[in-house]
Amino acid sequence: MHWDGIQDDFYCLVMTLLGPNIKQLYTFCNSKFTQKTCQMIGIQMIDRLKYLHNMGYMHRDLKPENIVIGTGKKGNLIYLIDFGMAKRFLNPSTGEHVQHKPDKGVFGTTRYLSKNANRGFEQSRSDDLIALGYILISLLRNNELPWDREPIPELVIDDKDPHIYRKTMVHQKAQAAWEAEYIAKKCKTTREELCGSIGGPWLEYLVYCENLEFGKKPDYDYLKALLEEEFKEKVYTLDDQFDWVLHKKELKEQQAIREYEEKRMLHLQANNPGKIDFKKLELLTKNDKRQVEAKSKFVKGMVLSPEDKKKKKIQLAQYRAEQRVVAGQQRSELQGKNHDKITTLISNEIEMARKPKIVIPPSRFNFDDMPTSPFLNDEESQIEDFEGMSQRDDLSLNSPMKLERQKTLEHSKTLEHSST
Repeated sequence: MHWDGIQDDFYCLVMTLLGPNIKQLYTFCNSKFTQKTCQMIGIQMIDRLKYLHNMGYMHRDLKPENIVIGTGKKGNLIYLIDFGMAKRFLNPSTGEHVQHKPDKGVFGTTRYLSKNANRGFEQSRSDDLIALGYILISLLRNNELPWDREPIPELVIDDKDPHIYRKTMVHQKAQAAWEAEYIAKKCKTTREELCGSIGGPWLEYLVYCENLEFGKKPDYDYLKALLEEEFKEKVYTLDDQFDWVLHKKELKEQQAIREYEEKRMLHLQANNPGKIDFKKLELLTKNDKRQVEAKSKFVKGMVLSPEDKKKKKIQLAQYRAEQRVVAGQQRSELQGKNHDKITTLISNEIEMARKPKIVIPPSRFNFDDMPTSPFLNDEESQIEDFEGMSQRDDLSLNSPMKLERQKTLEHSKTLEHSST
């Protein structure tokens, strides 16, 4: 909480803006979480419950909707929200723990409550930890628990119905019978049936929490050590790379591939079928494929240590340097081709200028009798005449080729004048 007070006759409360909850992230990841993600969530949630219990409160309503992540730079942090059913378990004046009493009612979400809480006993700190275990186990079991049943359809209330009271009473009795069967099935489910198919440290976790005496302080460090055991054995890496983070990167990679395909199709559509620049298309394809391959390599190859991170940075720098070298070679090749074209054009001009021109009197002028220049038949240039070409492909004023061209023109003019 950042601030609270009164503003314009309103009571205001400023809190941190948080991100989506675990249920939304689970749906985003195609309803599938890995052991690594569930164990990292459990490690952080044990710390959150430890802080809440040290303040003298128990949550009593743990469910995936009340576990959220942060935003921005705090996107790797897990938060616990919704303390509407929280209750003090320690007397603030005497420090005594609440007594273990039956028939206290069911508070919280029935699906994730402990078996004692479903029976109506007073809850304690161990019940919060058991509810956390049920949440993470359900995420590993494709959001399915052995005691799940189809709920009773909700009653549609119509005020004009004369039998609405009788229908309401019948629905309430059916709901109570359904909850009784639900709790009975849940209590008959053993820990082995619940954790047998998922593996991991969850069986030991539930054994410790369910055998903990009422009112006794849990050993939070022991529970965290159970979840951190596989990280210490380097089965996983504690790098805060949750499933939703990796799934988001995969979606970005797929988007890059789609953009490449769209770019390729736009290039094909922008050109006529007979005039497609296949070299440019091939170059575009290679560059985009390299970018996609490089991105996929760095996405799939998760950073396991600072040394691997440095290696991947070096690989990325080498890849970018290779791209710059390839681009420079392509530019030099294009410049070399243009230079060769210019030299061939100038040499053809010089040869034509050295040949004496044939002057046809006006009376005998005929286009069919005019000599054709081999330069006019050049398929690559298709230039009309010598003067038009010189105006279009003019070089710089101080170049030696320009001076040599002017000399040849003056020489041809003197020859023409002497012949006349």
